[in-house]
Amino acid sequence: MSPLLVTMLALAAPDLARGKALFAERCAVCHGETGAGDGTVAASLSPPPADFTRARFSTDRLLHVLREGVPGTAMPAQPGLAPADRAALIAWVQSLGPKAAPPKAPAPVLALGENVFSIRCSACHGTFADGSGPSASRVGRPPTDFTRKQPTKERIVDVLTHGIRGTAMTPMRRLLSDAELDGVVAYLQSVYGRNVATGAAAESGP
Repeated sequence: MSPLLVTMLALAAPDLARGKALFAERCAVCHGETGAGDGTVAASLSPPPADFTRARFSTDRLLHVLREGVPGTAMPAQPGLAPADRAALIAWVQSLGPKAAPPKAPAPVLALGENVFSIRCSACHGTFADGSGPSASRVGRPPTDFTRKQPTKERIVDVLTHGIRGTAMTPMRRLLSDAELDGVVAYLQSVYGRNVATGAAAESGP
């Protein structure tokens, strides 16, 4: 049985207590005790560690990070984790973020957001917001794949306002009207869970 299948089976009944313990042991020094990206060494890292409290992450995204790490960051692969431990850690990280999906925005707001995204963001984040833009291979840390990560509105606004240190993501808020900002937020949140290959609608789960 493949390691991926074993992990997926373990995710059916993850041990959250084990996941919490593993997080404290392996992750908290960077990501902080609550997963807010404020660990004891976080200030010295560029790019900063992920804040798990302000986004929902798909299972396959977290599994990929644990298996491969994140290029251009201090996040290493974790090849030594047993499938059950990997599943427990993924479940714990997912428990730290928002529990519910944001409300769906009206179609005109989404259309505006998609148009602004296409003009200002797709070169790095890709036509479908999956991080596969033509410039993606030329930046250090890979651009966010929003089909597998759903940041909160507050997180998106923060990034658009301040950028992300140590990455190609620069501040863009001053370039956007309030309506365009709301549209971009709504559009980015709407693509979470979308199957880029088939165009299937976004999922409702984490």
